[in-house]
Amino acid sequence: MRRRRNTDAFVRRPRHLVAWALGAMASVLFAPLLTYALAPGPWRSAAIEVSVGLGFAAMALLCLQFATSGRFLWLARPIGQHAMMRLHRLVGVLAGVLVLAHAAGVILSNPGYLAFLDPRVNLPRALALGAVTLALLAIVVLSLARREVGVSYEIWRLLHGGLAAMIVVVGAAHIFMVGHHAGPPWQRGLWIAFAGLALALLVWSRGVRPWQQRRRPWRVVEVRPEHVRTCTLVLMPEGHAGMPFETGQHVWLTVGDSSFSLQQHPFTIASSDARPDRIELTIKALGDFTASVPSIPVGTRAFLEGPYGARWLTGSADTPLVMIGGGIGITPFASALRSMRDRGIHRRFVLFHGAADLARATFNAELRQLTMDLGGDLVTVLESAPDEATPDKDIVEGRIDRRLLADRLDPTLLGQARFVLCGPPQMLRQTKTALHELGVPRWHIHVEDIAMV
Repeated sequence: MRRRRNTDAFVRRPRHLVAWALGAMASVLFAPLLTYALAPGPWRSAAIEVSVGLGFAAMALLCLQFATSGRFLWLARPIGQHAMMRLHRLVGVLAGVLVLAHAAGVILSNPGYLAFLDPRVNLPRALALGAVTLALLAIVVLSLARREVGVSYEIWRLLHGGLAAMIVVVGAAHIFMVGHHAGPPWQRGLWIAFAGLALALLVWSRGVRPWQQRRRPWRVVEVRPEHVRTCTLVLMPEGHAGMPFETGQHVWLTVGDSSFSLQQHPFTIASSDARPDRIELTIKALGDFTASVPSIPVGTRAFLEGPYGARWLTGSADTPLVMIGGGIGITPFASALRSMRDRGIHRRFVLFHGAADLARATFNAELRQLTMDLGGDLVTVLESAPDEATPDKDIVEGRIDRRLLADRLDPTLLGQARFVLCGPPQMLRQTKTALHELGVPRWHIHVEDIAMV
């Protein structure tokens, strides 16, 4: 049996967040501060130097983006992959604002810098800087409103990587060619190294990692319908031992004969972590790919990248758990109960399962049986209860809100338990607010966001 690390995602998070934030800040500020501290000068007006400093900071942020988007476990572990992806989007917007502020600042301080954009002065330079500006705007717009624009995930992923690489290359060349604060070879080498490291991370995540995965394929052995819009994809390893994982983690799935396919999507593992040789992914039809999952033929080859995400079932068995899942967000909690059953784990828990109606309450019958076997409590919350009267006090009509939580939770749990939430964004926001109002400490709440991408 593999050794399980005694890591509590809740207790360790504040310390790790501070360490991660300080490390990220140092990474971003290191090159600009070093460049200015040892700059050869001459110094220009304060407005120009501040604007140039914004450009240096933007370049460092853009290089850092290749690390935050590359799904590197060692980097994301302190805050979780979901939080890392949200941070990636936020930092991307900030970098774009800094680039535009840099350009506007130097031009307003000295209109002579408009020559950088004049094709009559230097056509290649003008084209490169114009292309970078458009590329940066395209990345920001598509990252924030990809679905509204109507761009598929695969096309967005291809554009995102390609445009980001172009921006970093042109940015490094711009610093190198202007040379005012990058005159000595070591200073130019510093920025070239930053850009080179960023591109190396891109090559690793988009090239080396898929090449490694091709030697560890999986095979679809079952496509099991759960209800009208949800099915479970069961995969088993082909020629290897499988993938050790822990409850709450997710994988990126690629279906087909090539591990280099752009069609790669994240799904939370729903099966027991006692079975690394059998991965079950329960998928709801929400888009083009997910709608096609029920028609995937048994025997189809697939590839899994991961596992990623926080391991919130680890830690002290004396700490109670309150799990709140809505819709397809019930999958990590199905994994939790299946894992507790298979590993003989006895831990006090309460599970709230929100669904539109009983027919679409995924795993409802199994969860009820597992809850009985494990000695926990299950509260099924339906927007529309069955027409027939039911004597079952654990099936209620309504939504998971403050009133329901206060009514169904022992007051001692509010200060002692660890709360894990997974579901649609609106449900997560409302539930977090309700828990805060009930006095649950902020660091006792862990959120799994099913709308990560």
